[in-house]
Amino acid sequence: MWHKLDDKKQKIVAIVLALVILYVAYVFSFKHAIEAYSLNKNLKKESSLQMEDAAYPHLNKKYNFYQKVLSDYRVKKEEVDTKIWQAVSDMAVSQQVKISYNPMPQVADTAAKSSAIHQQQFIFRGGYFHLVKLLDTLSKSEGLGKIAQLTITSPKNEGVKENANTLSMQLGLTAVER
Repeated sequence: MWHKLDDKKQKIVAIVLALVILYVAYVFSFKHAIEAYSLNKNLKKESSLQMEDAAYPHLNKKYNFYQKVLSDYRVKKEEVDTKIWQAVSDMAVSQQVKISYNPMPQVADTAAKSSAIHQQQFIFRGGYFHLVKLLDTLSKSEGLGKIAQLTITSPKNEGVKENANTLSMQLGLTAVER
């Protein structure tokens, strides 16, 4: 039957068949893919607009709560008192000496407004040689300030029945923050 048609009619039938095949392919395959692509694009636009407003309000509340809690626990990394305490306690542990801390109020320097005098007081308990080694280490270390006060007492003077070799050393450090 195809051979009975002349060339002009064969071209017309071939074009019509090609259009029918394209339409069937569009209906069964391309139509769904194009609709899915446009729907995905629309949903992405809507979700980006509604993300903060109504999409996940419980997650936003939870996030804000945890950020507030975390901000209460943040410590300044460059805080002078913290750095000095960490350095002194590390030195005390390495010298096998027990340490406690007595915070002293910060005194503002009246001569220069940009600097402040930091005074800290530590109490160490340990043997004589351990305390002397610690004192030597502290006097040679930089960035901690200068030794402003030093008192060594024995437990007999304090009235405490501890080991006879244990002494108590009260040390005051003074540093100027610039």
